[in-house]
Amino acid sequence: MRDLTDRVFRFINGTVFFTAENGFTGVFVAKCRKNGVALADVKTENGVLYASTSKKCLPGLFESADEAGADIKILKKIGLPFLLVRVKRNYGLPVGLLLSLLLIMYLSSVLWSVEIQGVEITDKYEVAKIAEECGFVPGVPLRTLNATE
Repeated sequence: MRDLTDRVFRFINGTVFFTAENGFTGVFVAKCRKNGVALADVKTENGVLYASTSKKCLPGLFESADEAGADIKILKKIGLPFLLVRVKRNYGLPVGLLLSLLLIMYLSSVLWSVEIQGVEITDKYEVAKIAEECGFVPGVPLRTLNATE
């Protein structure tokens, strides 16, 4: 359960996966701690530090890299803040979503068909005629109908 909570928290805040090289990894980690940068998933391979941090720690991360003489390379950015930036740049998605929602709302407020059930075949015509006289015809807005009549 904690893993799921952690993943949701990291998605909401935004997570940046990066590498740090060309510096002393121990010094870089110490500078990150001094500058208040929370590192997660830290591992080293062949002198390259792989880690992740939250979006709000990015300025401190680059400051720590400058102080330690390390080069930072962003591998991947995931999470809600980065997704919202992409959506902001692409107006088509929110506009299309809004238009789809409006279309669904309109189409669900219209009577599409009148189906008569539970009566004999000879009476169906008479019941359909009465329903038509009461306003139950396809294409009529539902708000104009009074089903209690």
